[in-house]
Amino acid sequence: MSVIFSSVNEEIVYRKVIFGYLDKKFGFWAGAVLSSLIFALSHYNYAGWIGFLTIGLVWCWAYKRTENIAINILSHMALNLIFFIKITFMGG
Repeated sequence: MSVIFSSVNEEIVYRKVIFGYLDKKFGFWAGAVLSSLIFALSHYNYAGWIGFLTIGLVWCWAYKRTENIAINILSHMALNLIFFIKITFMGG
């Protein structure tokens, strides 16, 4: 469920809604950094926050460039699936 539902929900909330608003109001970089920081902090994984921040920036760029949230959702699903497989079969 986390592979599908969290990917859809997070991309809609963090990229479409939050980044979309901040991008229009303050420009790409401010919107991308702020929404990606919120995305990173919302995962409560402070050891991995730089990774979450970085992937958030990449997904903001992809969404801005394509204006297609489906690309973000699919890549987010793929990343979550990789982590799910790793944790399930190779340990956390």
